[in-house]
Amino acid sequence: MPEGLEATVQAFNGLMTSMAYKLPSTPSGVTTCDEQVNSNVKVRIYHPRQQHEASLPLIVFCHGGGWIAGNLDTEDHTCRTICGEVKCIVVSIEYRLATHMFPLPIDDCLAGYQWAYENASELGADQSRFLLCGGSAGGALALAVAYRLVSQGQKDRIQGLILMAPMCLHPDAVPPKYSHLHRSMLELSGDIPFVTTEMVLSSYDLLGAKPPYTDQTKEWFPAMLGSDALQDMPKTYIINCEVECMRDDGAVLEAEFSDAGVGVKRDVMPGLPHYSWSFPLEKAGQRFRRNLIEGIRWVLE
Repeated sequence: MPEGLEATVQAFNGLMTSMAYKLPSTPSGVTTCDEQVNSNVKVRIYHPRQQHEASLPLIVFCHGGGWIAGNLDTEDHTCRTICGEVKCIVVSIEYRLATHMFPLPIDDCLAGYQWAYENASELGADQSRFLLCGGSAGGALALAVAYRLVSQGQKDRIQGLILMAPMCLHPDAVPPKYSHLHRSMLELSGDIPFVTTEMVLSSYDLLGAKPPYTDQTKEWFPAMLGSDALQDMPKTYIINCEVECMRDDGAVLEAEFSDAGVGVKRDVMPGLPHYSWSFPLEKAGQRFRRNLIEGIRWVLE
C-alpha cells in the first residue's frame, strides 16, 4: 500500500474507533464472535440479549471508508446499536480494500452474505427476514450485492435494503432522466466536514471504479442503470445527511426505485455532515439513530 494511503487509512480507522468511546452506550446484552468465512473475508456476528423468538431477522452490514479504510471495529457501535434496538442478528463483513480493485469488495461482501444465509439455522436467523445494510462506500457494496442477488435469480434471499448515506453513483454516470436531482456533488464541492467531493472521486479512481463502464462493470453501481433495471429490487430505506457531497446519490436512487414500483422511504437529516452518526453529536446523533432504527423496522414490516 502506498505510504500516503496507509497514513490515511490509519488516521480514518483511529478516528472512528476513538470517537466510538464518546458515543452513547449501546444496548446491554449484545454478544459478539468473529468468524473467518474464507481466506479474504472475516465477519463479526452480533446477537441481542436472549430472545423468545425461535429465529430472528438478520442484517448483513458493509462498513464504510471509501473502499480504502474501515474494518470490523470502526462501526462496531452502529452494529451493536442496530442489533440491540431492532432485536436482530447482525453480521458485519470485513472485505478487501485498496489496493484490491473492483469488483473484489463486492465479491467479498456477497461471499459474506451467502455464508450468513447458508448458516442461518446455526446463527438463529430467519431466512425470510434477511436484510443488507451499508454506510457510505459500504452502501454502494450493499446495493451492488442486492442487485447481483436479484439479477442472478436469488430475490427470495433478500427481504430489504438499508442504505446509510450511500456513496453509490459517480457524477458522470447519472442517468439523464435523473440528472436534475444530482446537484450535491457540485453544490457541496468546497470544504465540507469529513468527506469532500475530491476525496469521493479519488476513491472511485483508486479502485478502478470510475466511468466509463462496460456491460460487465455497470452492475457495480446499479443506480446508473435507471428504473427499468431496478424493478425487482427489495424494499429499501435510505438515510442521507444534508451536508454531504454524495447526498443526491440517495435522491436519484429514491426516484428510480419509486419509478420502478419498489417500496422506498428516504430521510435527509438537516444540517448534518457525512457520517455524523459516528460523531459525538448528542441530539443530532440520537435523531439519526432513531430514524435509522425506525427505517429498519419499516423495511421489516
